[in-house]
Amino acid sequence: MPREERKRREPPPVKKSPMRVVVPVLISTVVTAVIGVVLITGKDEEKAKVPVVEAASKPKPFADAPKTDPSGSGAEAAKPAASAPAAIGLANDATWQQAVQIAAAGEKLYAEAMAAKTAKDTDKLNEVGAQARDKLNEAFEMTSDWEDNVVAKHGKDHPEVRLIVTTRGGWGERLRMLNKSVAR
Repeated sequence: MPREERKRREPPPVKKSPMRVVVPVLISTVVTAVIGVVLITGKDEEKAKVPVVEAASKPKPFADAPKTDPSGSGAEAAKPAASAPAAIGLANDATWQQAVQIAAAGEKLYAEAMAAKTAKDTDKLNEVGAQARDKLNEAFEMTSDWEDNVVAKHGKDHPEVRLIVTTRGGWGERLRMLNKSVAR
């Protein structure tokens, strides 16, 4: 009797997954993006180096001018950073002087409060932070209308006005931080 042929079982057909096409495309996209970032970063570093060289080679027209204050007393260097130059006398305003003194006390308390926050001393943070907030808020509110008048009179581009606006902005930033950190 002839041998019967056994039927071989064929494996089921392999289904082609759409991922077979997507995976290589994704890999090439990621590699291209990484190469692009590397090239862009390299160009930024080159651009960052160029201005430094250019700035050093630019002439400085006032380099030989004497570095003294207009009054010639040398008192300019002894003034605190929060005071404005005396060119139009904004630093000599009684409101500004009083606000600077109050804010200086608030700044010291603010430093203590932030140290307490770092040390996770909540009780001290709340106590000292509330005092700092009150001082800075008093200085900030005291000079609010005054600053508006100064800006209207001299414009925001005047160096003394910019210094005042910047100083008050720093007080405002500290107040925002204290308002977030200190219990009411």
